[in-house]
Amino acid sequence: MFISNNLNYLKFRRRKLRNFQTKAEQLLWTQLRRDRLGYKFRRQHSFGPFIMDFYCSKLRLSIEADGPIHDEQKQYDKMRQKYLEKNSIRVLRFKNEEILCELEKVIEKGKSECETPTCPPPWQGEGRSKKETI
Repeated sequence: MFISNNLNYLKFRRRKLRNFQTKAEQLLWTQLRRDRLGYKFRRQHSFGPFIMDFYCSKLRLSIEADGPIHDEQKQYDKMRQKYLEKNSIRVLRFKNEEILCELEKVIEKGKSECETPTCPPPWQGEGRSKKETI
């Protein structure tokens, strides 16, 4: 079964999510963008039908910032996490309050997760640009 990253039909939704990030997502992105975890992360990256807040293809690690909406969509989040984990993507979740109030603890937890060698190598073609795969 072939699962595609960043499907075209999700492009508008990904762009909208990037343009209207929560304060917690903005704060966490400034840290991830500055390479605080030592790996490259992407914002609003989709895998199959789901969009992840932050994703590192090298580690197959998704970092999620959970705001108030996640209290109302617990079943959806469970289904989404199960789907990602079934496809060898680890999911690390933080509440917005954790990110805003305890950012250094969040960064440390992220670093320790990045050092965990439990993830398989990326699938062929994942993490490459279109130019490299031609």
